[in-house]
Amino acid sequence: MKNNGLWFTLLSGAVSGALILGITGRTVIAIFSLITENSLNLSLRGILQAIFLGIIIGSIGGMLLFIVKNLFRINRFNSAILTGFILFIVSLFLAVISGNFVLDISYTQFCTLIIVVMMFLLYGVFTAGLLHRFTVNRKSYS
Repeated sequence: MKNNGLWFTLLSGAVSGALILGITGRTVIAIFSLITENSLNLSLRGILQAIFLGIIIGSIGGMLLFIVKNLFRINRFNSAILTGFILFIVSLFLAVISGNFVLDISYTQFCTLIIVVMMFLLYGVFTAGLLHRFTVNRKSYS
């Protein structure tokens, strides 16, 4: 029955990725671009792309949460924060390697990185909470 835990973790990661990294992330970055008076590029294609990418990254993060929880045996909050941070570092590394991200010292980029780190940490906490909710409800009905 250990595989059920993996499936619940993947589902929690995908749902959290769509909600937190996809929809909320796109909204927060749009608000930040309005505040900093940068061009706002909102389109249906961009929003759907953010949601789809959130689902993909969220599923990977769900698998990472499953590994972190079972490998390190730490509590739910710490494993959530560690998962979000690792997922951010890997995403940043892949963006730098692919050439989509160039590091320059600017206020806007620094604030954007802080916002993205916070979104990934929020993703980890939300995923762990949702996973806990799934497993508690499953145990109470069994």
